[in-house]
Amino acid sequence: MSWRLTLAKRPPVPLDASALTPAAVAGLSERAVADLFISVGTQPSRVGDWFRLAPTEGDVLELDGETGALDRVGAGLRDGAILVAGPCGREAGLAMRGGGLVIRGAAGDGLGMGLRGGMIEVRGDAGDGVGSAALGERQGMRGGRILVHGKVGARCGERMRRGEILIAGDAGALCGARMIAGTLVVLGDMGEDLLVGMRRGTLICARSPRALPKGFAATGTWTPSWLTLLARSWRDLPAPWAHTAQADVRVERAVGDWRAGGRGELLIWPGLPAG
Repeated sequence: MSWRLTLAKRPPVPLDASALTPAAVAGLSERAVADLFISVGTQPSRVGDWFRLAPTEGDVLELDGETGALDRVGAGLRDGAILVAGPCGREAGLAMRGGGLVIRGAAGDGLGMGLRGGMIEVRGDAGDGVGSAALGERQGMRGGRILVHGKVGARCGERMRRGEILIAGDAGALCGARMIAGTLVVLGDMGEDLLVGMRRGTLICARSPRALPKGFAATGTWTPSWLTLLARSWRDLPAPWAHTAQADVRVERAVGDWRAGGRGELLIWPGLPAG
């Protein structure tokens, strides 16, 4: 058994939801869940002061109601699953290490910052800094997978070290800036200063950028077998990723940023599904 927590009234400032995890509520009575401490701004409060509680079957913690007022949903999550019935605020999935987080609306800035493991799926758009470095950190996400069904803001994948970010819509400025490693996939258009300072890693796009990024050089057509394996690994993901063609994988390849060592790559893969 798990719980559905419905935010009954919108707080005057965002509510820090990082304490609301499947492990935190597992096996607790309704009274015990209601007495759990949470923060509203800088003020301590209790779950029962803001949420209505209802038991649910299964092991998924559900967050419902005025969910746009919830910051840091799933922050530090290690196992279990959280389902957000609508949008959420900033820093959802911050430093997650495992488990799953599904957001059925949009997500604010800082989605999946410092992600170490697990999977985040956003059914709407996401703000700036998807998979980027958390405050005080030198590296962005270091594992796991982020799926965004809509568009994302600026600095998606900035300083990314490992893992996958899959974006079905457009990406804003500085996409993949200072990437260290990992895989970033964008089906829509991309903004200015693409891949600036990229050291290593791979950006795969379905559409050619308006211009080749500065510091990159085209190397021609390539048929890498590992992209077929990558497409196979997406078979169990939701559309459009599950529909990626696995045969005759040919891409246009460019390498760079030579100003940062020149070991990154930009792949234009027309066989990707439409975003």
